[in-house]
Formats: sequence, structure tokens, C-alpha cells
Amino acid sequence: MIAFGASHLSAIGYVFFVVDLAIFVGALVAFVDSGIRAPAAYVVVGRGTKGLWMGILGAAALLAAIGWAGVLSIFGIASMVAILVYFVDQRPKLRATGGGVIRLRWPGRR
Repeated sequence: MIAFGASHLSAIGYVFFVVDLAIFVGALVAFVDSGIRAPAAYVVVGRGTKGLWMGILGAAALLAAIGWAGVLSIFGIASMVAILVYFVDQRPKLRATGGGVIRLRWPGRR
């Protein structure tokens, strides 16, 4: 990402910063969302395993966090494609399988 203390950014610099931040937040949300889905839901959908999607989205979040997923870089474009494919194609199919969310059970609670 762009340095937070940079006061010399131009208008386009601010736009790139916002898009870089959106890539990072989107990758992080997609990674967490894929983590709470049950592995069986991925098998039902048939578009890769949970580990595959966690790896792809984790790599996208990591690349965005260290600044290699800039708007104009190949890593940034690949990260945006991975995030969009997950949110537009994979996530709706996972939700259609009955939610597929792993529910945590705490001791003493029903």
C-alpha cells in the first residue's frame, strides 16, 4: 500500500490509495468468509476445495498487505480477479448449498 504519512500525494495518488485499500479489505473479507464456510459446501459446489480458495484469497490479502497488489501491477489485477470471482461466483453458490457456515458451539450453550 502507499505510505500512510505521505502528504505529497496527488489526486490520482489518493484514488490509487483508496483502490489499494479496497483490494486489501475485499481480500480480507473474502478470506474470512471463505474460512467460515464448511468444507463440504465446497465439494457440493465443485469449483475447488476450501484449501484452494483459502490459499488464493490469503495470497491476495498478503500481496495487498505488503503493497505488491497495486492497482496497476499484475498482482493487483490477479488479486482483484480472485476477489471478484469469489464474491460473484463462488460465494453465492456456497450460500445456496444451505449456508455452509461452520457454527461454533460453546460449552454449556445450546
